[in-house]
Amino acid sequence: MSDLTKNQKKDYRNWFNEKADPSFVKRHNDDVVSQVIKETEENIKRKSRQYTEKLRERTDAVATYLKSIAAGKEKSVDKYFGKKNLAHLRGEQIIEMIKGKTKVLSDIKN
Repeated sequence: MSDLTKNQKKDYRNWFNEKADPSFVKRHNDDVVSQVIKETEENIKRKSRQYTEKLRERTDAVATYLKSIAAGKEKSVDKYFGKKNLAHLRGEQIIEMIKGKTKVLSDIKN
């Protein structure tokens, strides 16, 4: 405890209880921590896969458009993809932006 700062020593005295809670079970605590870590890692992998799939869809669309231009078939982006497909590709990005902004607004209100 000698290498603790003044504030850390104060917190240690105020919040650390040297007598363990009789209902505390270390094994259960370790199991809960392990489960939370496992769920978090699975969630990270799932979100990463979802992001990669969305990104792949957009990059494939751009790649085919660029190949079309390289082949001499110049068309505007609107004509190449069509209004509906372009709206779909752009729409998901807009939806994510709106969700983020509404979350920020709700956080500000609360």
